[in-house]
Amino acid sequence: VAGVWLLYSVVGPSVESVLYVAVINDYWNDTASEALELDLKEYVNAHPKWEEVIIDDSYYFQGDSSTDASQYVQKLAAYIFAGDIDIIVANEEQFEVYATQDYFSNLQEILPADLYDLVEDSLVYYTSENDGKTLPVGIRLGDSKVYASMNNYQESPLLGIMGNSDYIENA
Repeated sequence: VAGVWLLYSVVGPSVESVLYVAVINDYWNDTASEALELDLKEYVNAHPKWEEVIIDDSYYFQGDSSTDASQYVQKLAAYIFAGDIDIIVANEEQFEVYATQDYFSNLQEILPADLYDLVEDSLVYYTSENDGKTLPVGIRLGDSKVYASMNNYQESPLLGIMGNSDYIENA
């Protein structure tokens, strides 16, 4: 039995993440996060058995110089460089670190016009350190009813879609 399980685990089908949201320096209510994961999974039409949506709020390293904090930073960096993270939600200070280094997509280019118009008043612009261009790369979530339901700690974090995401359409 153990051999069959091991063989199935190695060569059998695996669950694929079709949307990964990294929440930085904030903790969200588990029940609300799970409900949002289910809603997003349905919204992106993910296969119920083989595809998943992940909301990961384990990245907490604000004002913390502990070993745990450095491990979270390293984990986040590895996931970002691997293209595994599709969306980052972070406080303004942390968001700026990634925004000025061109990690995020230009929202004017990737959002459908009707959605762009809907969030236009909440857009946040950053200037790239590389080319000096100022682009809309973040959405302020302070007025979001969905974000308010997370029983969060941040007052108005920013949401950005990663430029190297494999699932930009889902994001």
